[in-house]
Amino acid sequence: MEEKNNSLITSKQAKSNNYLMPGSIIIAAILIVGAIFISQRPSFSQYKSAQSDAAKEKVSQPEEITVKGVNIDFEGFPTMGNPEAKVVMVEYSDFACPFCSRFWQETLSLIKKDYVDTGKILFVYKDFIVVGGDMGAQAAHCAQEQGKFWEYHDKLFSRTAEDRSRWADSEVHRGYARELGLNEELLIKCFEERRYQEKVTLSTQEATRNGGQGTPFFLINGEPVFGAQPYSNFQKVLDAALQKN
Repeated sequence: MEEKNNSLITSKQAKSNNYLMPGSIIIAAILIVGAIFISQRPSFSQYKSAQSDAAKEKVSQPEEITVKGVNIDFEGFPTMGNPEAKVVMVEYSDFACPFCSRFWQETLSLIKKDYVDTGKILFVYKDFIVVGGDMGAQAAHCAQEQGKFWEYHDKLFSRTAEDRSRWADSEVHRGYARELGLNEELLIKCFEERRYQEKVTLSTQEATRNGGQGTPFFLINGEPVFGAQPYSNFQKVLDAALQKN
């Protein structure tokens, strides 16, 4: 199995085809989980999100809630799935990360089919910039203003290998906007104003506080999952969380 991408690991380690985490990271993950009691988990049924409208996709949960001792800011971040679900899966990701792109390409569609579309979970996307995808993330939030975050999300991941080094260029995003039927001028104005720079930075800081050490990083009702794991691994964690709730 292949090891998760991590901004702190060497390029040699990044090429390793091993999903097993170094001992120190496994210990850290165990400590994070072990220090938090399941009995402290609140019911997610009390947290509701508004439906996305044509102008913005927003989440109407409180600005910050605590899940198993982990603080997560849901305000204004894109979601899909059942807002009443008792299981919430948070992805902390970087559009420039090849392992995040692999998760998008190989695994996300399966999670969406089996857990999101069936109403079993709420899926939340958050930014965790470790390999340089901050400008892509800001542009995606600009697209969210026009109700097309997920379309932009897919476009960025489909172009990670080719375009990630050019995401600071407004014209690249103008091209994406045109392809997706967005208002190009509104998106570029938002992008060039760096309207979501702070939002992306704060989300990255949150990911680190919550135990993230590389991308992609996931919290499933507060349970950490590190790296672009096989779908079967996510199934185990999701099914266990659903059984507890």
